[in-house]
Amino acid sequence: MEDSLRASVRGLELVDQARKRKGWNRQSAAWAQAALTSVASLKQFWRRERISRETFIRICEAVGLNSWQEIAADHFLEQPVVVDWGEAPEPIFFCGRHQELETLDRWIRGDGCKLVALLGMGGMGKTTLAVRLVQQLVGQKAEGEEDTGTRRQGDTETFEIQNSKFKIQNSPPTPFTHIIWRSLRNAPQLEALLTDLLRFFGGSKQVDSGVTDQDSAFLLSKLLTDLREYRCLVVLDNAESILVGEDFAGVGSYHSGYENYGELLRRIGEERHQSCLVLTSREQPREFNLLDGDRVRSLRLQGLPQEEGQKILERVGAFSTSVAECRVIVDHYAGNPLALKLAAAGIRDLLHGNVGEFLSLLQQGRLLFGDIRDLLERHFNPSLRS
Repeated sequence: MEDSLRASVRGLELVDQARKRKGWNRQSAAWAQAALTSVASLKQFWRRERISRETFIRICEAVGLNSWQEIAADHFLEQPVVVDWGEAPEPIFFCGRHQELETLDRWIRGDGCKLVALLGMGGMGKTTLAVRLVQQLVGQKAEGEEDTGTRRQGDTETFEIQNSKFKIQNSPPTPFTHIIWRSLRNAPQLEALLTDLLRFFGGSKQVDSGVTDQDSAFLLSKLLTDLREYRCLVVLDNAESILVGEDFAGVGSYHSGYENYGELLRRIGEERHQSCLVLTSREQPREFNLLDGDRVRSLRLQGLPQEEGQKILERVGAFSTSVAECRVIVDHYAGNPLALKLAAAGIRDLLHGNVGEFLSLLQQGRLLFGDIRDLLERHFNPSLRS
């Protein structure tokens, strides 16, 4: 059958989980009606028989699975994923954030989100979490990642559908063919960013070297074409560099000359395509308030819990600390991972690992960095370190 699709074993597992959330059985008339098809077609779907592409997609979308590519058999062939890490850092270790990582993975793999914002104050670990997310999506284990007891890629499990058992890979293949990471720390003009992205997707022949202000709409349309043709993940880190900041009127507004970034977010959030843009920022661009919906979401990171904070203190500081001592330090710095790393390094290097002396100085207010904002300000602003 031309232009037809059939479900993979892994795909049926995802669909089975999704239809349970809907409260439907595998041959539900309500499901068939929502998908504008027949119960007979549903039966073919579950038997992994080929059905028309349009019917296949509607069956998936009816249970909230917009990324039908993850459901279709033979969609992911044995081919390398094209990854450009750009300016992405290589984290020394990844600690905690497993629930947040699971949420982001579900939003992207299962729910087919088109636009995701990862938010939080400086030092909260947004970039580290985004790096780990990409690593997980391409099946790469993080350096030094602790074993949480969960199954890894390569493990197998048995899944039963209609009395038939299949052995499958526990970790699904990456849903993307192209992954690119770009930092906005130096606030590139949108035209320069779009040109860079298009060249990554192989559009260099169609992009002139001289870019003018009038080119942004054309370049953005070309990018949307690539996002429809390919299954792409684009990560834009440090988006706060193009925003005016929380201390100014119009939270989520752009610096002068960067307003067209809003059009980039709007079109990616509104238009039909099969890709995803993940953005990290200290504040949320205003478009997310307007576009927020099933496939446009934001996740704000909070401080780490005491147990995870203690792991950071002991690993970075190379000293042991009691639960009570750890609780005081973690609470004081609100569980901010970077603040805890800097504090641990200070205890190690300046106080020779004496946690009790650190707590005494903290109580007396005699530390050079008394609170979390002062500590982070000294880290991000070199002029204050002397």
